[in-house]
Amino acid sequence: MDRPTYTFKIGQQVFYYAGGRALKKKTGPFTVVALVRQPDGETKYRIKSRTHEHLALADELRLVLPKSKLAPE
Repeated sequence: MDRPTYTFKIGQQVFYYAGGRALKKKTGPFTVVALVRQPDGETKYRIKSRTHEHLALADELRLVLPKSKLAPE
């Protein structure tokens, strides 16, 4: 049996788009604190900030890039 692959790793910083990125309302940043396998095989990510905690799908998250990785202005 193959090991599952994940979009995000524990400890990574992400932005959370409630309801998916199509809504374009991001919150965060959050830290990925756990991977949660659902009974249907889907993986959700437990994310946490100083004041909030959510369980999110990969398509509701986007990696926070360090300033050195951003394109120059």
